[in-house]
Amino acid sequence: MKRRIAVCGNGWSNEYLKMVMSGILKCAIENNADIFFLMNYSVDEGENYKNLGDTNIFKLIEHARFDGIILLGNSLHLQEEYDYICSAVKKANIPSICLEYQLPDMLCLGTDNYTGMYELCNHLVEYHKVNKVLFISGPDDNSENYYRRKALEDVLHKH
Repeated sequence: MKRRIAVCGNGWSNEYLKMVMSGILKCAIENNADIFFLMNYSVDEGENYKNLGDTNIFKLIEHARFDGIILLGNSLHLQEEYDYICSAVKKANIPSICLEYQLPDMLCLGTDNYTGMYELCNHLVEYHKVNKVLFISGPDDNSENYYRRKALEDVLHKH
């Protein structure tokens, strides 16, 4: 019997989704699994009818009918989305993994944003003698952004 995997996320980035979805689909074909993509387009914090409607896509899932859930964690915008999905997955007692975003009681597959950024910044300072830096980042509350900035700050403090 084919395994059924639900993938939950937000469709805000076509480039990101194309890369992730193509990888998931390739793996699903190789492992004879069915993938169900459930995407919304919530945009920001705050209660409004659009967000209420968008978050309902995750409430339509019968989690117990799936063999696993993949959560595209860094694509979601609303805390209630994280809270609901984590609660539903825990209640259904199915394996789950969140990409790029650490959540309680869920495995996380993420990128080491600190090491690569540290090595890049250190290279720029030591080998190219860069001494004026402009750092442009995403949202302050994004952990990926935090670690990239922290790496830059650590290199600058070192030098």
